[in-house]
Amino acid sequence: MASFFGEVVAESYRYFDDEDEDALEAVRGTEFSFSHVEPRSEEKLLIVTEGRLPSSYMDVCASSLKDVGSIIGRLDNKEVKFGKVLRGDSCTVVEVEQDLRLEESHPLASLIVGLVANANTNMLCLTARHIRDYRGDVEEADNGCIVRFLSTKNFQNSNNLKRLEVPNILSGLSAAILSISTVRGIPAMLLVNYVEMLHCLDSISQVGFQSIHNLEPVKACSAICQPTNLSAQLKSRRTFQDSSNLYI
Repeated sequence: MASFFGEVVAESYRYFDDEDEDALEAVRGTEFSFSHVEPRSEEKLLIVTEGRLPSSYMDVCASSLKDVGSIIGRLDNKEVKFGKVLRGDSCTVVEVEQDLRLEESHPLASLIVGLVANANTNMLCLTARHIRDYRGDVEEADNGCIVRFLSTKNFQNSNNLKRLEVPNILSGLSAAILSISTVRGIPAMLLVNYVEMLHCLDSISQVGFQSIHNLEPVKACSAICQPTNLSAQLKSRRTFQDSSNLYI
């Protein structure tokens, strides 16, 4: 299956981990479902955050959205909350904060992509990686972070973001969503923020995500607002626990 994806993906960028999809589905793993989420598809913009860092940023930007349900994972008769679903009139946000095993990425990605109404719905995935995982010139880092993207051909990208260079490889939930979107013809973009402090929910680590506000689908969504003072808004939400950090 990986070789099939490699044939349909444009250029030489690798949107996904080279694992056998059929083999992954054969592995007995976690079953994912939505809890208390109304069966309504998103027609305009679906944003997915992978990890605590982008989820924290989206909590600030989408504070007006309503929490409408959860993502539940079931394994061996145990239930774990993996994330939550936020909705408004013009967008849906899915926040996944729990770490996933490799074999869990594709099943959860399939569930989330199922929220897309049609090929006109835009998808945006936000994720973060430690800057040591970046293969390139780290001297380009701005405020300690490097922002790169991957996207399908039909996603409207009109800003000055740089495409993720070879030989960088991304795996996980966001990469799985982008792979599925490529095959299904859904306009989608993955934005990865390489940071020095991956588990530090301060403004320095999250400033790279502000690039999304220059994207046409985000600018068209009134519910996603760019923070005027990210540091102050994070502090007011008390998302950061280390009082010794001066850069919140």
